[in-house]
Amino acid sequence: MEEQLANQQPQMPPVQAPVAVLETPNEMPPQTPKKGLHIKTLVLIFILTLAALGLTMMAIMNKPNNSPTAQVTATPTPALANPVQTTLTVSSSPVRLSTPSAFSTDIVINTGQDLVNKVQLELSYDPKVLTKVDINPGTFFTNPQILLKTLDPTNGRISFALGVQNGQSGILGQGVIATLNFSLVANAASASVSLLPKTQVTADGYSVSVLKSTANGIFNDLNKIPLASRSATLTP
Repeated sequence: MEEQLANQQPQMPPVQAPVAVLETPNEMPPQTPKKGLHIKTLVLIFILTLAALGLTMMAIMNKPNNSPTAQVTATPTPALANPVQTTLTVSSSPVRLSTPSAFSTDIVINTGQDLVNKVQLELSYDPKVLTKVDINPGTFFTNPQILLKTLDPTNGRISFALGVQNGQSGILGQGVIATLNFSLVANAASASVSLLPKTQVTADGYSVSVLKSTANGIFNDLNKIPLASRSATLTP
């Protein structure tokens, strides 16, 4: 009977041990990269690229050139400390001509270092004291070109311009640029001739007047000057 009870007990199914399941890395869910980090990386790469290009260009530019090159040394042109050096003087030592009460005086030019090519004289005098006033070229310019000659005996004005011939270079030095002839009215003993501010002197290499200064002619005791033959004088 015990055998029958043993045979009648239910058979329990076998219990299986749990099996652990391991996840592989390939099975992990993908992670989305952060957008801000990606942009910063691109900007950093761009900056580094520009820096590398800049360093490369500097290295190329600073590379010494070993090839021989001809060195040209320019000779400096000496410049005048003051290009305006020319002076004009109406001589105050007139000469008495053979004609009674007729005189002549020189207008003297000193160019300094200026190569003078043209002179325009603007003169004034008292027409009540000086008459028969005339002006002619001096010896400073050889065969000068007369550019202007205007005599105004009513107002006592003279405009006289002369210069070198076309194509000729300017003249350097001192000499008589013009000769002034005049007569003295009766009972007059003194007179004067003035160079006006419109007087100009032009020189090679300059577009403005190179006239530095002028000196007027003052004639005292003209009647006491003895008769003499005409001779140039450079005494102001």
